[in-house]
Amino acid sequence: MAVGKYLPEANPGPAESIEVTIRALSAAATKEFFVPVNHADDMNQTSGLPGGYINAAGESAWVAFHIPHDFNSITEAVVLINPLANGTHRFDIISDYAAVGEDYETHSGSDLNHDFSMTASQLYEIDVSGVLSSLSAGDYGGIMLLGDATNTPNALVIGFRFKYT
Repeated sequence: MAVGKYLPEANPGPAESIEVTIRALSAAATKEFFVPVNHADDMNQTSGLPGGYINAAGESAWVAFHIPHDFNSITEAVVLINPLANGTHRFDIISDYAAVGEDYETHSGSDLNHDFSMTASQLYEIDVSGVLSSLSAGDYGGIMLLGDATNTPNALVIGFRFKYT
């Protein structure tokens, strides 16, 4: 079976090299990754969906990540939330990120006292791109969501989804 029979764009013609073809195919691919919560004051789950459980002021959930070498700009940066109660959930969103050889707080961002109206069991994506405004290829970083005493959340923080060009 010839490769070109089912994927003709992967079969270079006489005027192009295999390297050019591979580069063209990878450029069309979605550049996206998801990282589940990797630290929380309390972990819990709803059915098969685990996450960092925030239901009190000061409770937090963290996600650590690395930005790929081919990163140019953010298309989407969101934290996935599964609220366990109807109502307004207030989070403080904090980030720190840096490249190898830099202080881990070289870049920091925050979005404090942010209220989100949510319905129990409906998945929500919270845009966190604003706390990542100086992100560069190769950076390591973390995002923390912190519960607030006003409009105390009752939610699972599932993870971080990042889409880029």
